[in-house]
Amino acid sequence: MSRFAPLCLTAALLLPAWLQAQTPQQTYRRDVAECAAGRPGQSKADCLYEARSVLRDAQARKPQPDSSPQALAANAVQRCQRQLPADRADCERLARGEGTQQGSVDDGAVVKQIVTRTVGPVPPMAASSPASAP
Repeated sequence: MSRFAPLCLTAALLLPAWLQAQTPQQTYRRDVAECAAGRPGQSKADCLYEARSVLRDAQARKPQPDSSPQALAANAVQRCQRQLPADRADCERLARGEGTQQGSVDDGAVVKQIVTRTVGPVPPMAASSPASAP
């Protein structure tokens, strides 16, 4: 047995009960037990009401979205689907990190810019007449 095993076991036993609770139901049962033991400055009815409210709020919470870099990038590209078809390609390029970025959240704004140059038709050369030549 490792010499650290007794230390880990002791640390786990000394953790406060609120650190050991993992599910909303476990937290609720712990809170109800504390209410039964009596919380200073709080009636049992108020304590139980608060415990039920905490449980209800925990159960109503939606699971947190995936915040991995791959999921965030996919989400950014997916948001481009709401753009007009003419702007969608540029939006997707910005979402993939192309272009330039100025400012910060601390500055109050993040401005992203992408420049797309297109070459249009070349206008016809004005025909010069021999009469106008010097």
